[in-house]
Amino acid sequence: MQMHRKTTAKPPGRQSHALAFSDQLLPYLLARASHLVSAEFYARLKRRGVPVRRWRLLGLLWDREEMTIGELARGILIEQSSTTRLVDRAASDGLVEKRIDARDRRRVRVRITPEGRDYIADLVADAARTDRAIAAEIDAAVDTDATERLKSELRALIARLEL
Repeated sequence: MQMHRKTTAKPPGRQSHALAFSDQLLPYLLARASHLVSAEFYARLKRRGVPVRRWRLLGLLWDREEMTIGELARGILIEQSSTTRLVDRAASDGLVEKRIDARDRRRVRVRITPEGRDYIADLVADAARTDRAIAAEIDAAVDTDATERLKSELRALIARLEL
């Protein structure tokens, strides 16, 4: 009697020493890195009762005069309709102000209020400290200019992809 051995074929391109498929995908790596470097700060936001989307909204407006809903949507990483609802809630809480654009009445412009600045002032300082700590870890693991090169390359990639 002949023995039949079940064989399992390796997926194309998969070697025993190769990286897992997901670990070869840039979108996965970018998302995973973002998750890992953000987790601790997001936990502090949660303890403080500040939703991540609200933090992103106010953080985007922190050092800008004002932004449109579309600009905010791209920065917060959510749909424009969700951004409108987020801005409306923040406006009702007195954290932002909305105004109609004088040149294009279809556009809404949003700015942070003094109350909004007070609401996140310590979080802005915390985010800056967190960023410096992450940069120090990256620079220590790779080399002294790794973080600035990475940020520069990511900004260039984002600009190219947003065209």
